[in-house]
Amino acid sequence: MFRPLIPAALWWTLAVPAVAAVGTPVLLGTNSATTGTTVTISTAAAVPTGDFILIASGSEGDGQLNACTDNGSPPNAYTIGAHVSPAGGEANLAWTAMPITLPLASGASIMCTWTGGTFLHLLGAVAIPGASAIDHEAGVTKGSSKNPTGTSGVMLNPTDELAFFELLGVNEGGDTGYIDDVLINPDFAFTSTSSTLRLGHEVPPSRAPALYGPQFGVSRKWGTKAIVFMSPPVAQPTRRISYASTGSLSAAPQYNNPITWGYQFPTTTGAYLQTVQDLPAGIFRIGMNTLEKSPGFYSATVGTIRDKNAKIIANIKNRVEADKISVPPTDQTTYTNLLNPFFTTFASDIGLVTVENEQDGPNDYREHGSCSSDSTLCPMVALDTTDDYIRQLGWAVLAAHAYGLKVANGGFSSSGVDLWYWFYLYNGGQQYAADQYALTAFSGSNDEGAKASDLPTAQDPSRQIFGSNIPAYLHMLQITDMVPRIKGTGADYVSVHSLNRGPYPGPKYKALQAIIQASGLPPVSDAVGIKSNDAPTTEGVVGIGPTFGMTVTSWFGAPERDDMSDHAYPIAKDDGTLNAFGKIYQAIIATYP
Repeated sequence: MFRPLIPAALWWTLAVPAVAAVGTPVLLGTNSATTGTTVTISTAAAVPTGDFILIASGSEGDGQLNACTDNGSPPNAYTIGAHVSPAGGEANLAWTAMPITLPLASGASIMCTWTGGTFLHLLGAVAIPGASAIDHEAGVTKGSSKNPTGTSGVMLNPTDELAFFELLGVNEGGDTGYIDDVLINPDFAFTSTSSTLRLGHEVPPSRAPALYGPQFGVSRKWGTKAIVFMSPPVAQPTRRISYASTGSLSAAPQYNNPITWGYQFPTTTGAYLQTVQDLPAGIFRIGMNTLEKSPGFYSATVGTIRDKNAKIIANIKNRVEADKISVPPTDQTTYTNLLNPFFTTFASDIGLVTVENEQDGPNDYREHGSCSSDSTLCPMVALDTTDDYIRQLGWAVLAAHAYGLKVANGGFSSSGVDLWYWFYLYNGGQQYAADQYALTAFSGSNDEGAKASDLPTAQDPSRQIFGSNIPAYLHMLQITDMVPRIKGTGADYVSVHSLNRGPYPGPKYKALQAIIQASGLPPVSDAVGIKSNDAPTTEGVVGIGPTFGMTVTSWFGAPERDDMSDHAYPIAKDDGTLNAFGKIYQAIIATYP
């Protein structure tokens, strides 16, 4: 589990993100019997010291699982969980009380007994490597329908927990078909006479809370159970980035000028081009709507930037501008064919490709479904939306790398970073720190209007997380799902956005530090900005670039308006000439060449 470290003096200590994940379960065997009260499994694989053994059991009668043991020397102790009794049956899980201390050989015996009855008993077992403890045994659920459901009962940590789900379908004449939940990786499934016993684990281990909702081919009586295993953190070396008062860095940035200006202005206006001329930046962000525009639409602007010997951040978006929201592509070839003309035309101009804008929230990226009327659906919506984006980012990485271009995600939104960090603290048991951060971050000005009063606290731990704000709850789940999966796409950087009021350095620095660590990638930002009218905050916000060793740091500001209470300040006047903030930004650029 990642732990953000508080900076001392002018040093920030960044821990290398690493945990010992719960490993892939290993099937040990299944068996059943219709007579007697004991069923034995002969293990199909050896179980090394340090693994847990998890047993799933079911029966067609009302006898309860009584005890389990094995023929290890000495035998391992097994804990029997709380049973669930659907009409005409009984299901339960059992597990070793701790990781086994002596190996169990292949061909060893695992034996379980029931109390009374000569009815059908079903048994299956798996070995679980990498777990250090049982984190949670969920409550049982039961019913009679085609759609059994279960839950882990807890918010899962996205990096070091894994939930297992058992499902027993009782007699009822068998199934005409069975649909596995795509979010569950089956460990075993077998049917004896007319009852079915299944065990599976969550895929990927990053939802909160995890839900299991498969489907039978016919309506039948069922019972489910869940258990969550956790793994220990692994001590790793740290790396330090110096941030001395002179602004020197421990490593030279990739670009001649790492501080970069992003914008919210039309790319073809004369005012924007004037700002390009006046601002001594080395790279400029251009939004490119690949569904609507051709490369020629952006040629004049790119040419102006090229004449300045600067590069562009190609912020590619799969959208039509009038729709204001991107649509995830569904076909790799079609999507690649949309991107290739832009990469071919501007390959020598592009310093960085970012894919979509703030893909973690609903304002810019289409969510995969809705949970606005039922918050229990939000974990599924979040995971499906994450799948959409991770697939798209992976395709974009392949296309861009073919041209030798570097790629980052579209930037985790500043509001999303706040939601992620609060949940990171809360889910890690740091309740006091979570409470303090909520008071700083959630005053109602978050993108979804998140408020600290809508969160559990040390004084009121039973309060539901964003119980009256489903959009904020969904946003929190989506960014929690996305952060650990960006690296797996082959992306070169993680992009984080920071549009804030300060003070700096302060709580937001800790949040940014933690989310960068959790991603496992070097950071960039194509959107930093301020929401308060003062120079120290300007210097502090932009200072995230040198502080975190970012290769690219880009300003983001909206056009000036009468009410700037919740908008990022621009660095240029309406005519494109630099305003007071722009001149501060000029000085910062000169400080960190």
